[in-house]
Amino acid sequence: GNEYVCSARAGTLPLTGLMVYPGTRRPLFTSAGGVAILQTLPAGKAREILLDNVEQEIKSHGTGRLEVLQKMREHSDEHGFGVNRGVVVPGVYAFGMPVRDRQDAAFASLCLVGTPELYEAVALETLRESLQLAAGEIEDAARQFGI
Repeated sequence: GNEYVCSARAGTLPLTGLMVYPGTRRPLFTSAGGVAILQTLPAGKAREILLDNVEQEIKSHGTGRLEVLQKMREHSDEHGFGVNRGVVVPGVYAFGMPVRDRQDAAFASLCLVGTPELYEAVALETLRESLQLAAGEIEDAARQFGI
């Protein structure tokens, strides 16, 4: 649909403001991983989902976060993958990479979340390459199950 669902989370780093645990369901445009999926969609479909996501956001939280969510999408578009350097939740960095099926459609995303101290000095290209490699491993495993 127009939302993501966290299916697994690894690690124990406590992050203030991060409330994404297995089973969490939110609009795609609210996370770096969701934005990474949106980037893979045809423009018309992505726009349709964004309009729905904005409507959900306004109903749930008002208009207060729309500007920062837009900034995250712009940064992500600039870099070609999901990038949130503390824009949405101060002190929380997140990076997302789509995971694709055999037909090259994104069916999931892989996210890396941490603090500025962990990722501020790391080049975005290095993060992108690491996430692409890890997403590729998940894609290979998924193909073994016919995905």
